[in-house]
Amino acid sequence: MKKHKRAVKNCQEQKFGIETFRELAYNDIVSMAREASLQIITNIMRLEVEVLCGEIFSHKRGFCHRGGSEKGQSI
Repeated sequence: MKKHKRAVKNCQEQKFGIETFRELAYNDIVSMAREASLQIITNIMRLEVEVLCGEIFSHKRGFCHRGGSEKGQSI
């Protein structure tokens, strides 16, 4: 009888451990995906500014120029 109770207890502990692992893994994957997507969006915005305004420290051309200190946003 003691062996059966111990086996059930071990099984429940193992199940709890797996659920905890799944939750931690899910949170890590979501965090990595969020970071990667923000890097992609930041690079797209940087490239768009370079196309419109030229490279950093280049002469102004056309209506677009670099200026201001406000950071861009992505929603």
